[in-house]
Amino acid sequence: IHDIGSPIGFIKANLSYALKNPEYKTEISEYIKTLVD
Repeated sequence: IHDIGSPIGFIKANLSYALKNPEYKTEISEYIKTLVD
């Protein structure tokens, strides 16, 4: 469970949802990798 009352919580909740959803998992994973490289 994420606290979506804060900006970071909102981002974490959305990332968590996207990574658990097969429709978005690959694309969001690849995007996150570009941010941390």
